Amino acid sequence: MGEFVEEQVMPCALRLMQEWGIEVHETYPRARAKRDGRSAEIDRLLVGDGMRLANGAGFQARA
Repeated sequence: MGEFVEEQVMPCALRLMQEWGIEVHETYPRARAKRDGRSAEIDRLLVGDGMRLANGAGFQARA
């Protein structure tokens, strides 16, 4: 996802979580993870009150 689109999605995602009564405590741009030979890049990760919302998550198998 391009940076322009990411910046458009972020305020909406924050507002949506707040409307659901979920307070966002942490945000992580460009989060990356590797586990069990797979990797993921997440454009934006929001964490709050026991819930996580990932935007652009995709896992790939090890080559």
